[in-house]
Amino acid sequence: MSKISVGFSTIANGASAVAEAVEAALGQLEGKPNLAILPSTVDYNVEKVVAAVQEKLADVPLWGGTSSAGIISPTGLVSGEQGALGIMLISGIQAGVGSAELGDDPQAAGLKAAKDAIEQIEGFDTLRTQPKGSPDVLLMMSAPGNEEAVMEGIKQVSKGIPIMGGSSADNTLEGNWRQFANGEILSNGVTVAALSGVKIGHVFSGAYEPTGKKAKITKIDGRTLIELDNQPALSVYSKWLGKPESELREAILIESVTAPVARQIGDFYQVAHPADATGSGEIGIFVNYSEGDELELLGANIDELITGVKSVVSQAAKRVEKPAGVLLVHCAGRNMAIGERMNEVSSQIEDAAGDVPAIGLLAFGEQGTIETGESYHANLMLSALVLGE
Repeated sequence: MSKISVGFSTIANGASAVAEAVEAALGQLEGKPNLAILPSTVDYNVEKVVAAVQEKLADVPLWGGTSSAGIISPTGLVSGEQGALGIMLISGIQAGVGSAELGDDPQAAGLKAAKDAIEQIEGFDTLRTQPKGSPDVLLMMSAPGNEEAVMEGIKQVSKGIPIMGGSSADNTLEGNWRQFANGEILSNGVTVAALSGVKIGHVFSGAYEPTGKKAKITKIDGRTLIELDNQPALSVYSKWLGKPESELREAILIESVTAPVARQIGDFYQVAHPADATGSGEIGIFVNYSEGDELELLGANIDELITGVKSVVSQAAKRVEKPAGVLLVHCAGRNMAIGERMNEVSSQIEDAAGDVPAIGLLAFGEQGTIETGESYHANLMLSALVLGE
């Protein structure tokens, strides 16, 4: 028996899938769960899935959201044509879950969700004069598009608490993603879980290598790179890769998984995923950069995308005396490139942290906290949280 357990299912009926996963997790758990983490694919009716979890677990705080194409388990990628879900249960801790719709003020939504989650922890004092019960880590799940603003809101109450999480995803980039908070389901919101009384190790990295090819952003509009070094962004990127622009316009989403761009912040690379390219040479990304930022081309082959998981989880595992469980937010874009070899990701987790309960979701953006204590949103990343005994 353990204070962390997991269960998974691909049964076509959502309620039956929940029953299988929850019963498997409860059967391995020591004590009553204090937090449930639920990733599910959008193939299910997620309203019925969340309702079924609530029925099984009653008042246990629930945090999660939708994952693209499948769920990472200790034995491989769990996926099914009619749906896949997983659940991680944690006992022996304090936890709270808050949520908010983003509306026209994502920063305020992040603040509300985090504050609501933190204030549910017994003994927490919003003035931070009583450290007892204060969170050890915050988990965030946001709709894609405004992650940086959401994080700014969360930081207003986190006061140095590590933040890790992901942007909810679907299978087709059609906007079917959802975020879960207790019995609530949001389509354009943020959910935050606050965990207290748990030992943690966390690492946020893409595990890419720099190439030395660099250029400054000379024109940008939101998340659209227009010019690098006063040239069309696609022209520069095309020269870096040695591939014609016409080819990249058709295939940049996949091609760029092994060749993304990044802004360097100290030793940290904040990676962006070039997602689309226009005839006028603009490149759409999923991160907010600024004019004047220097971007560098990074690189990794498929083997390195896989072994990067071991590297990141190993670093996180070394920060706890004895690993007891792993939560991994793994970029869905990396999954697209890795393909049928995604089962190897699970063995990388086990090699890094041992035979412990593990669960991973495939996200459309990743969030994490780096060595300096600063938290960032990025793409094509691995955000690993190792829970210790």
